[in-house]
Amino acid sequence: MKHSGFKTVVCNFLFLLEAALLFFLLSAAIQGSIGLLAALGYAGGSFVGVNLLAALLTAQPARAAARRRSAAHPKVPLRVVPGRRHAA
Repeated sequence: MKHSGFKTVVCNFLFLLEAALLFFLLSAAIQGSIGLLAALGYAGGSFVGVNLLAALLTAQPARAAARRRSAAHPKVPLRVVPGRRHAA
């Protein structure tokens, strides 16, 4: 398995784990078995953690897409032509 594929699998697993933990923690806060301040603190930390995971997931494909885009479209030199004529 390639490194980027492994990273994607691990990050997706961490997304699901984080969502499940957040669901259980917030439902426990609603029931009153855990403090609301602790649940809100965990939700804030969870928000930051999920954003970091999303940044890890999107960092590699964006660089690869930029490499593919630059290879597929070679640079074309442009000329400025005075007046309303077209460049030949």
